[in-house]
Amino acid sequence: MIAELRDRGVPARTRADYNAGDHARVPVPTLPMERRPYFLLGDLISNTGVGALVAVVVAVVGGESWPAWLAMVGGMLVGNLVALPAAVGLSVVFGAMELMLPVMVSGMLSGMVVGMRAASGPLSNGTALTLGAALGLAALLATYGLNAYVHAAHRRRVT
Repeated sequence: MIAELRDRGVPARTRADYNAGDHARVPVPTLPMERRPYFLLGDLISNTGVGALVAVVVAVVGGESWPAWLAMVGGMLVGNLVALPAAVGLSVVFGAMELMLPVMVSGMLSGMVVGMRAASGPLSNGTALTLGAALGLAALLATYGLNAYVHAAHRRRVT
């Protein structure tokens, strides 16, 4: 990580910085989410795939006989139970730090929305698949957007 920071031009903190009392003014180097195409494609595939898989599972498990609030809570639980093993398996290939949060959010969001949608009327597997993939993409975009916002706010505060 130190070599990667050095390659990006981020100055490393030295022991002299701390001894001189400058530790409060030395910016903490932070890295934005991964931007290489392999990882971006992996994030896209992982989130849309997990969102779609969770949506189909929740559509099969839940149904019109469920109250909407129970379908939402059940969908959230099923979404997390399906997304966790998928996130752990996919993190081997695409890295855990950038993958775990968006995939878990995709699973939870897809489970909740599709669960409530299935409780309100008939829902085909194709519709659930499409809705889940779209929700997975929305969770990924929200995660990247919030990450950019936090990094921009941090840069403004430090400089």
